[in-house]
Amino acid sequence: MRPPRSVLLLIDWLGLSWLAGGCPSSPTDDDSAGDDDDTPGDDDGVPDSYSEIAAEYEALEAIAHEQGPLAVALMADGDLDEFYALFTDRLASELPYEDVETFISQILAYAPIGDQLDLRSMGLNRQMYYFATYQWGSQVLGLSLGFEPDGRLGGLFIKTMTADLPYPNDDHVSLVTFELPFDGLWYVVWGGMDELANYHQAHSNQAYAYDIVVWKDGGTCAYPCEQVEDYFVYGLPLLAPADGVVVVAEDGHPDMQPGVETDTVNLAGNHVVLQVSEDEYVFIAHIQPGSVAVDVGDTVLAGQLIGAVGNSGNTSEPHIHIHMQDAADFSSDVLSMPMDYSNLVIDGVPTDQAMPIGGQFVRRDD
Repeated sequence: MRPPRSVLLLIDWLGLSWLAGGCPSSPTDDDSAGDDDDTPGDDDGVPDSYSEIAAEYEALEAIAHEQGPLAVALMADGDLDEFYALFTDRLASELPYEDVETFISQILAYAPIGDQLDLRSMGLNRQMYYFATYQWGSQVLGLSLGFEPDGRLGGLFIKTMTADLPYPNDDHVSLVTFELPFDGLWYVVWGGMDELANYHQAHSNQAYAYDIVVWKDGGTCAYPCEQVEDYFVYGLPLLAPADGVVVVAEDGHPDMQPGVETDTVNLAGNHVVLQVSEDEYVFIAHIQPGSVAVDVGDTVLAGQLIGAVGNSGNTSEPHIHIHMQDAADFSSDVLSMPMDYSNLVIDGVPTDQAMPIGGQFVRRDD
């Protein structure tokens, strides 16, 4: 099921089986979002270090971690009146009480919501998500609850986690040195080697993919978060992560309006594929139309401009999607490969080499 317009998690390529969601009902303040010059997506407005955003991000994270267990407990106990009272007006308008009652009753009829197994935070759009997994009979249930700064529940996403994840090429170690493909501090929404941190793990052809945005001023976009230009990452330069040869350079697909429309035919939208070694291909998707700066056959160097961040293809908000695979084309037969980055800073800590995971802030270590 494809969620309605206001679902705010990055729904990338294959989509997610979430229940429903809602976007912020009001801005935090009159100038809570936007760059220094109030131009979303301006390169000068990208944070440079984790210290610039840490206090605000961690404060919002604390609200979600306080409210999340309370909301889950209300669900688990079947106290739907108290649970529904947490909803924002917008979420309540999209999820009538009767629908919530039916759905939660079906969950509890199958099995009680048991012990918590894992937990992460996810700051996206203008909400902070409490994303946790719970034992649910013989299955694992994923609950993601998006909270606004006042503690109200503005997004509700429920899915069953994949029982047996594919880990293709999990022992592959590339001899290529990869750099982060952007300047400044960016935020990893999905990345890593488990489904909680990286929903791509459920799909062998993009199992180690990253979805990366810019988070600042309380979110990833300026209120009302309706147009591509509202998103801080939109239009920012995309850089080659390594030396390579361009084997695919596709342009001409339009940007999609965030959360309203997607291109389910041209899933990757505008994209570039770089061959970085004999059997290693780096796939970069959802590029801004008209911005692809390379042609097939070009030899590029690490750090060279290849395009700009867009929202083309099957995606719900502007971001960079990047992964490495064992073939030039993208199909169900292609297998993803682990892709570590070198000389980076993760949450303010310099790191020689690592695979960033969902929820971390990363930048190049200059």
